[in-house]
Amino acid sequence: MKTVPLSADRWAPARAALRTADPRMADLIAADPTLDRDIGLDGWPTDLWDALVFNVVEQQLSVAATRAIVGRLEGLQDGRLPTPGELLATDGGALPWIGLSRAKAAYLRDLAERLFDGRLDPDAATESRRRNARTELMQV
Repeated sequence: MKTVPLSADRWAPARAALRTADPRMADLIAADPTLDRDIGLDGWPTDLWDALVFNVVEQQLSVAATRAIVGRLEGLQDGRLPTPGELLATDGGALPWIGLSRAKAAYLRDLAERLFDGRLDPDAATESRRRNARTELMQV
């Protein structure tokens, strides 16, 4: 497992708070204080569309099941997630075939449409635009 030098440890404040809050957490942290906490995030989404896809797929599923379904979704596009436009062009029968429920497939299509036609702006930079994006997402 990957480790980082303690001098480069951005998790020190969080680790200190956990040690203070819970003696069992303190014992776990003491067992391996140099473990790279970021390694658990490898392969997780880094942009809005990918994060939305992952969050829709993961609802009520384990991380392993989510990653399997996302992997099959990526398989439809040669190893990468489809863009919103590509998802909209995907045969509707393919999404349940890779393990998505009909409801999750519908949510993804709705999100893809909103991103594709501009109703949902992935570059919402101002706080008011973020609130609007949040409101838009809640409608889905």
